[in-house]
Amino acid sequence: MMLWSFILAFVAWTMLCAAMSRPYNELFSQTRIKPHPLVLRIIGWLLLVASLSCSVTKWGGSVGFAAWWILLAVSAFSFITMRSYWPSRILTVAGTILVLGSFYSYFSL
Repeated sequence: MMLWSFILAFVAWTMLCAAMSRPYNELFSQTRIKPHPLVLRIIGWLLLVASLSCSVTKWGGSVGFAAWWILLAVSAFSFITMRSYWPSRILTVAGTILVLGSFYSYFSL
């Protein structure tokens, strides 16, 4: 659950950043399909809620909420670092992390 909470928070930061005007133009300038920024914002906020629910489910209310804040900070730091060094590949990395996390969860059962 902690891994899923981190993955969902990282992808949520990616969606929320991609919804802003300048990153939106940078990230989607080469693509044919350009999602609406409002859709990206809604997906980002829903992923943050899903990340919070993973943490609260794992550790309970008080500890889960505190652990979620720590995971938010770590995922934001990793997102900002990724955005600084590989800004054009951030969407690919977010999708890859989401798929690899799914495979890890499936095969670790």
